[in-house]
Amino acid sequence: ESGDPQDAGQAEEPPEPPRKPAPKPAPGPAERPSPRPAESEPAAPKRPIPTPGEVFPRRKPAPPAESRQLAAG
Repeated sequence: ESGDPQDAGQAEEPPEPPRKPAPKPAPGPAERPSPRPAESEPAAPKRPIPTPGEVFPRRKPAPPAESRQLAAG
């Protein structure tokens, strides 16, 4: 009796393995390399990193205000 349940479980496993390796290796690596280089190109002109000072105040406009108050006090 214990042999029957094991056979049924194995029969369901075979259909899964062939489906995963087939669609993953083909569309996976083909789509990944194309979007990566496309984003890298626009990322350069979009994010001009001239100096770390400009990026800090732009990202966090609140810290500069507090630093002024602390310095005045």
